[in-house]
Amino acid sequence: MNIKTGGIKKSGLPRSIRPGNVVARIAGLEVKKIEPKPGAEDKEAYRVTLKLETHPIEDPEFQGFLKDSKDESKGRYKGQFGLVSAQNWPFETKEGKSKKTGKDYKIDVTDQILQFFQELVEAAGFPDLLTKTYADIEFKSWNELIKKILMDTKLHTMYFNWCIAATQSTNDKGYPDFRLYLPDAYRCTFKRFVKEGSQDEVEQFDKAKHLYIRQPEGASQTSAEFESAEELVDDASFGGDVGSDMSDTELFEGADDYDFEISDEGDPF
Repeated sequence: MNIKTGGIKKSGLPRSIRPGNVVARIAGLEVKKIEPKPGAEDKEAYRVTLKLETHPIEDPEFQGFLKDSKDESKGRYKGQFGLVSAQNWPFETKEGKSKKTGKDYKIDVTDQILQFFQELVEAAGFPDLLTKTYADIEFKSWNELIKKILMDTKLHTMYFNWCIAATQSTNDKGYPDFRLYLPDAYRCTFKRFVKEGSQDEVEQFDKAKHLYIRQPEGASQTSAEFESAEELVDDASFGGDVGSDMSDTELFEGADDYDFEISDEGDPF
């Protein structure tokens, strides 16, 4: 037997982003109204989804990932891609009584989504954009606000270092599926995402904190990221799985060459 090591082939690169620390740009951003959780039908609920794409893969043998495995004419992605929720839970109005002060509180769902947008523009280097520059502008929809941010910041051309958490489950073929989301900000020691080049300031992925493995029905649920299984939000609350192994590639249509996708729904405030 003659063994030569020079011909070792590289293992296949997954087409979709995995949980961990990832460098990617925002190729799309959607604010979508969804069905509220059972028992909370009187509250509006929204899902904020980021569509991320990594730097183009620099390999002369790499031809790109097909956008549609059944139709090569639709083109290819230059990097890995994935859908990432802004948080594990839907955005909805929070109200109750403070355990510290005993006073009633109410945090409107719109304010919570705007806080996330503020986090985005601050990371991009525009801390005063929403609070001062846009202070007197009344936007009629989330899409109108997103388009204005893009026009003024070119946010979709910037790459960021992300800490991406996930809920892992097993699909029918026995392979892992990941529903990706940003970790809770209040549980992070560092920032959830920062502009590329500032990786020392981003939260470092910790499997014990940031990866929840969903056990088969009847098995005990354990993870350092969750206090109890009751904290979990049913996937139906997110309008279905938005994991990284998606066959529905049309969500990323036009993501190449710094194009940006915005939903046509135009959810109003």
